[in-house]
Order: sequence, then C-alpha cells, then structure tokens
Amino acid sequence: MIYRDILREIGKRLGDPDLKRFRGVVSQSFVDSMCSILSKEEDYNDVEIPDLIKEVDHTLVFENSQYMVSLPSLAGSGSVIRLVDVFQRPSENFTSSLTLKEIPREDYKRMALEVSFRPTSEEVFYFRRGNNIYFVSGEIADDESSTTVVFQFIENPNPDDWANSVNLVTELNYSRNFIYRVINETISNISNQPLASK
Repeated sequence: MIYRDILREIGKRLGDPDLKRFRGVVSQSFVDSMCSILSKEEDYNDVEIPDLIKEVDHTLVFENSQYMVSLPSLAGSGSVIRLVDVFQRPSENFTSSLTLKEIPREDYKRMALEVSFRPTSEEVFYFRRGNNIYFVSGEIADDESSTTVVFQFIENPNPDDWANSVNLVTELNYSRNFIYRVINETISNISNQPLASK
C-alpha cells in the first residue's frame, strides 16, 4: 500500500475519492491517528510497526553512581512516542553483565534513608521522569569505565519517509491490519470534524 493510495482510500470512504474537500486534512489526520493508536499501547503489536521501532546503543558513564539520558536526544527525529524497553545486549562474558531494573521514583527517594532500596553491586536501577531517564548504579557499574545499554522505543512517524512510491506494507513491513486500523481511526476523526458535515 503506497501512501497516496491510503489517502485515496480514506477519501473514497468519506465520499470524496478525488480528495477535493479533504485534501488539506487527510494526510495530517492519518499521522495524528497513527500517533494516537501508538501512544495507547493497545490494538497493535510491535511486530506490526518495525519501521518505527528503533534500538539505540548508548554508553552510560556514571558519576557518583548516577547518570541521566534525555530520551528525545536518542531519536533521529528528536521525537519519541513511547519507550518500549531498556536492556543490555546478550554477551558471552556473563561476569560483566549487570541487572537492569526499572523502579518507581518513590524507591529512588528512599535510597538516601534506607540501604535496602539501593542497588546491589551488580544492579543498575532506572526510572523515568518526563523525557528523562535516570540511572542509579551499584558498585560494579561504578567501577567500570562505561556500561552500554540499548534503548528500544517507538519513534514518531514521519510522512516524508512514505513519499514517492514507498510501499508501507511490502517495503517498510507495516502490517496490513495496522494500516487499516489507522485508516478507520482517520475516517472517524475526520467525520467528527465540522468540515465533514457540510
């Protein structure tokens, strides 16, 4: 499915096959609908959107057992819809691997007072506040010069990537079911706008 054919399909279902009435809103509404579906974390599986799933290796350099990463700085577009996972790539050297664990921010606050809430020597805890991810390391990660982790996230879709005759299903591997869910959501959104009732 080529992007312009998707837009025509939306127009056809809205009774505007030549996109004379909806030309100005259909493309942006399609992207908005896709972002809305992606942010809900339901009605789709990550394998349906491989073009938007990004994995970025990033080196954590701990200072005083702490480190902070701005999530948008990792994305090529600077825009992230959702963080999927933070992990270490499998390694044959199990002695240097650490245990990454997401914690609530409240646990981080309690670390100063209660030793039991601090990471053990082989653990690295992290929590998210807005667009920033904060890491707190145990002894081993602190002693090593650097620790590399992988950030897996869903990047904001860019319709410029779909220009010309790029096929979203066969070339970018979006699932056909996902594309049709976005089409249906787009039609619903446009139908509810005042322009559609004229």
